[in-house]
Amino acid sequence: MLALAIDPLLRGINDAVINPLIALLFIGALVVFIWGVVSFVANAGNEAERVKGKRNILYGIIGMVIMVSVFSIMNLLINTFKLNETERGGGNPIDHVILPE
Repeated sequence: MLALAIDPLLRGINDAVINPLIALLFIGALVVFIWGVVSFVANAGNEAERVKGKRNILYGIIGMVIMVSVFSIMNLLINTFKLNETERGGGNPIDHVILPE
């Protein structure tokens, strides 16, 4: 009984808070990655700036890997505990995932 009451709450938190936060952080990591690539290429003659560009590329890749991992773990938990099913009759797990457009 308690699981039936908590299910809509958890689904709402996932849809309204967690998925948009994951998308926002992924976009931030992508911006850091792109900034690192631009900095690396634009400063071909300045070794100190190229090192900063390499570091930003690495941080961006790490950030994107972490966000994809968090997204995957969240989907694994949702599917494991069947939080994506409507009225316990089944459902498509992708219906509750908010992807950036």
